[in-house]
Amino acid sequence: MAPWTPVALPPGLVASRRTRIVGRRYELAVMETVWESVEQGDGQVLLLGGEPGAGKTRLAAEVACALHEQGAAVLVGTATRDAGVPYQPFVEMLDHLFRSSAPGTLDELLDGSATELRRLSRHVDRHLPDAVERGEPAGDGRRDLFEAVAGLLRRMARDRPLVVVLDDLHWGQLPTVALLEHLVHSCVDSRTLVLATFRTTRRTGRRS
Repeated sequence: MAPWTPVALPPGLVASRRTRIVGRRYELAVMETVWESVEQGDGQVLLLGGEPGAGKTRLAAEVACALHEQGAAVLVGTATRDAGVPYQPFVEMLDHLFRSSAPGTLDELLDGSATELRRLSRHVDRHLPDAVERGEPAGDGRRDLFEAVAGLLRRMARDRPLVVVLDDLHWGQLPTVALLEHLVHSCVDSRTLVLATFRTTRRTGRRS
């Protein structure tokens, strides 16, 4: 498979890094150790928990930006309280990936999964040859969707290490959590780091 070019980081993540980070030497040292395992092909999951305002997003931004500067690919998605969008963080990261990459450059990465990935992002069509029919997925096919996303991430990680950032996971809907669980199991032997932030305080209000 031909090498592909990672997309630029989302502006929001870059902006988060502009604020000062204080007292995170231990956490950053842990990140370095974990990343060594990722580079050796052992997929890793890191959950950053804490109260609102504790600096979870800032720490995740520091790690993601630093690894991006080292050549890793970084995908970022955020769950929000009132979005009401199933798989919201994955929709956000795939939209950014497909929109920010030059048309047609991700064709080999898709490897026939475009029909299922279209459930999450219509922008996948920018990377299909004109001769390819842009069909619709048949039926519910949640497992097919999960396999398509996992396959895409695994193929991305073959060329370079991959960081998947999920911010504010405590607001994620159950489909988001189910897809995340599937990815964790599917990417355990790939150069993939899943980095998620969540609140440790009890949530109030409607689940979104």
